[in-house]
Amino acid sequence: MMEILEFVMLAIGLCFDTLAVSIVSGPFIKTRKVAGYSYFAFMMAIVQAAFIVSGLFSGKALVEYISQFDHWVAFALLTFLGVRMILQKEEENESPDADPNKKPSVLKFGFLLMSGVATSIDALFVGFAMGLGISSSDLITLPLIVFLVTAATAVIGLTLGHMLSRWSSKFNIIGGSILILIGLRILITSLMEG
Repeated sequence: MMEILEFVMLAIGLCFDTLAVSIVSGPFIKTRKVAGYSYFAFMMAIVQAAFIVSGLFSGKALVEYISQFDHWVAFALLTFLGVRMILQKEEENESPDADPNKKPSVLKFGFLLMSGVATSIDALFVGFAMGLGISSSDLITLPLIVFLVTAATAVIGLTLGHMLSRWSSKFNIIGGSILILIGLRILITSLMEG
């Protein structure tokens, strides 16, 4: 039981960037929220779980190689997504004439994949560290817990973002700026440590 609790706490620790990306994405999902939230949460969770699994099974050499540039990848992806969100046309998200069947940009596969990768790189290293001493039965338990906690975190973040958007008509600027700041934090922290 204690091991499960530790895995849940670990998964929560990995989800703070996912929470931030979800909050800034929530306002852009206006129609078919259940389907949109489910797809968004699934994509974020599957990437996070995949990175944990990759870490569990990767060799030390791979992790050492990736650690040389992981912060640059996260910074580049989050900055790209942030600038894209800032420059996004307001009418795409707020026009009353907008096609309700058109998928919002935050639900497009490319956005979700880049967001998932940018917010999950640390899960690769955690997976590697955990893989050094994890039992074979926990090779399924840990990724499953990470998946479930990440999905729940994404839904919470999307809901919060939707609620907060009522107070700001410029949420794309705020959200994009937050993504850029997260990227800068990852880059600066990594450069200062290395």
